Amino acid sequence: MRVVIDKTRLEQLIRNMPTTSDQVVQKMVQDAQAEVVNNFNVQSPAPAGEAPGVDTSALKNSIVAEPRGEGWVLHDGVEYGVHLEYGTMSMGARPFMLPAIERMMNNLPSDLAEAVYIDGDVS
Repeated sequence: MRVVIDKTRLEQLIRNMPTTSDQVVQKMVQDAQAEVVNNFNVQSPAPAGEAPGVDTSALKNSIVAEPRGEGWVLHDGVEYGVHLEYGTMSMGARPFMLPAIERMMNNLPSDLAEAVYIDGDVS
């Protein structure tokens, strides 16, 4: 899963704003990072379908927003994060990234939301 930003549309919007498109993208990714970190479950283990619970805080503390190439990346720094997000054959998913990104995107101003969408491709 990835969030795709139509940079042409975004730059049109930015012309009327006092910040650059890079600053807007950085703010969006940092807001998504905060949304992920602030919405872990207090119950551990968490029920399937809910955000994972906090046991050692390793996953929660590994959520990072950082510049990469021409854009920004939001990722976790543990090997098991993907297994929690999507589940395994023996464990139900406990999604934490996609729901947080969806909540963040639902709070975007409507003109900015037209330039941003979620792409289900995980490549």
